Amino acid sequence: MCAILNKFDNLIYLSKPVEIEVADGQTIQATAVGSIGMLEQVYFIPQLKQNLISISAFDKKGYGILFEGGEVHMRQSPTSAFELVGLRDGALYEAIPDFEVLKDDCNEFAGLVQENTSDMNLWHERLANLGYDNVRHMFKKGVVNGMTVRDKSFEKDHFCDACASAKATIKSPR
Repeated sequence: MCAILNKFDNLIYLSKPVEIEVADGQTIQATAVGSIGMLEQVYFIPQLKQNLISISAFDKKGYGILFEGGEVHMRQSPTSAFELVGLRDGALYEAIPDFEVLKDDCNEFAGLVQENTSDMNLWHERLANLGYDNVRHMFKKGVVNGMTVRDKSFEKDHFCDACASAKATIKSPR
């Protein structure tokens, strides 16, 4: 996703904008789609504050990606060496100025990292099927360092098949 119109090699305006939900829950609209260098199907979204790339897009093209120690490294093939391409700034990785893959195309980008943002069901499972009320309490009190939960997952009722099965009892005939 890119907010800078002149970065696109080609661009097709969409007859109907595509709505995209971003990390903070807001919905923004892509008004066009095009390509930037080797990246295809890049949405033009004027409201973006930072240009974003999809790590999975690089993965599909055969790139290796390594996140470690606040750095992101990439390699173009399994036999090539990893090169530093970005540094973490909060929850985003920002490209270093000499990032070769997109150097001439779109240096201003960030790869969104959401691995710690989960729904209640995932935290329920991570915490050995701890009750949902207890998971909410732990989140609200900040008991687990790095625990983040999507706001919308608090609003709905939750059901866990494993918990329901464990609570079910079968009465044997006497």
